[in-house]
Amino acid sequence: MLIDKFLEIEEKYGLYDKEIQGINYWLLIRIKIFTDYITTETYHLTPGTKLNRNILYKIKKFPQYYFNSFFSMLRTKKQKKDILLVCHPRRIINENGLYECIYTDRIARELKDYISIEEPFLDNHLKPVETSNLVYSDIIETRAYIGYNCKKFFFSQKYSSLKKEVLDEIQAPLMEISRAYNIEINIHKMMELCCYYIYKATCYERFYKYIINRFQPKIIVETVGYSLNAMSLNVVAHNAGRRVIELQHGHISSDHEAYHFSSDYKKKIAQLPDELYLFSDYYKRLVQMPGVKLVTVGFPYFEENVRKYQISKTQKVSKNILIISNYLVGKRLALLALKLAQEIKSRNLEWNIIFKLHPSEFGNWEKTYPELVDIENIDVAWDRKINIYHYLATSEFVIGLNSTATYEALGFGANVIIYDDNWAEYIVDEIKLVENGYAKLASCPEDVMNIIEFKNSNGREDYSKGSTFWPRDSNTTLIKCIRENLK
Repeated sequence: MLIDKFLEIEEKYGLYDKEIQGINYWLLIRIKIFTDYITTETYHLTPGTKLNRNILYKIKKFPQYYFNSFFSMLRTKKQKKDILLVCHPRRIINENGLYECIYTDRIARELKDYISIEEPFLDNHLKPVETSNLVYSDIIETRAYIGYNCKKFFFSQKYSSLKKEVLDEIQAPLMEISRAYNIEINIHKMMELCCYYIYKATCYERFYKYIINRFQPKIIVETVGYSLNAMSLNVVAHNAGRRVIELQHGHISSDHEAYHFSSDYKKKIAQLPDELYLFSDYYKRLVQMPGVKLVTVGFPYFEENVRKYQISKTQKVSKNILIISNYLVGKRLALLALKLAQEIKSRNLEWNIIFKLHPSEFGNWEKTYPELVDIENIDVAWDRKINIYHYLATSEFVIGLNSTATYEALGFGANVIIYDDNWAEYIVDEIKLVENGYAKLASCPEDVMNIIEFKNSNGREDYSKGSTFWPRDSNTTLIKCIRENLK
């Protein structure tokens, strides 16, 4: 596996135990190193365009962030709560016109004694929300960014000392990683980022100490446990004797660095959760985290939507080919969409292509994918109000890789095609889906169209085909497991 050499180097240098200013700096930057350098350069991926936010933008937004945080805190009473819920900021609009966190709001409905925290998504919060007792953490991100840049300017000597300490620590392992993978890592850029993350983690730890002291939760339930703010919360929670549960929020692959650590390392890592609640047993073999208990609970939101959108094989499904984009492979999938559109036209077929953007691509997609603007037979799906399950339920074929939606498509009975554009090791888990009969493999647009024509519109697959990945009664299981942790 691609990650194996990375884990060996981490173990060799004892990076899970290294600290600067009381912060385990390596855990803050390891995902960036593996994703932005190792994965991207090994598989020649082209990441999409990210929004650039400079210090002037942050200063301009500071009043908004301050009032968001201040008034949300003002609305919550200072009293003990059983659960601290860390929402996913990428909310989904429901049939009542409210934006819900699809991971934590079901817990909030069942177990009323909670407080929720949410960070901004693309610098905003989606409203109106279903969640009550909601605190916004906007101010911490901005305070850390402005404070760090002020420190660089006004306390240059201390900053230079920190840079030297960080450089001395990360230079040797990064050089070895560069040699092992035959890639070039910008060590000084990583040094700057590491310095910022150390300062930022310190700010988040102070914030979460205040939150835990104010509300005295018995347990913490979080999503995206590998984010910097979640890891900072986990350290504070463990120091306060609280248990932390992470809810799986997306696809976990064999090479997902956030869920893989050296098998030789046995000690508990404070930044990691105590338990990881998984969508299914399938993912247990893909996780290697020291001291973390793996529990299968399912995904209630998905299960609800399968029931809602369920279409029988006798009903007509639209002649849609759904392509599921993501940040790392989106550019190559966009090229596939264009070539498929040409193939469909040359074969005089009536298929329509839907290019479903990842939610993080919504605000910037026309700059990221200018080649897809106003193209006949290609609809770019960017409307936040239209659920991805609508597309999964009404598309006969789904093309995707390294995405939860690929597995969700199986749960909806769609015909899944795995697209291998010379990146076989990157999609090793999807290749296993093909080998086990869950999906078909295509390596070029012609292959895709041949699969579609061979299928000859015989309809969708049986819903039971996806049951391996999506256990039933997931909400009951989830709430039961949370209650057990509250005892």
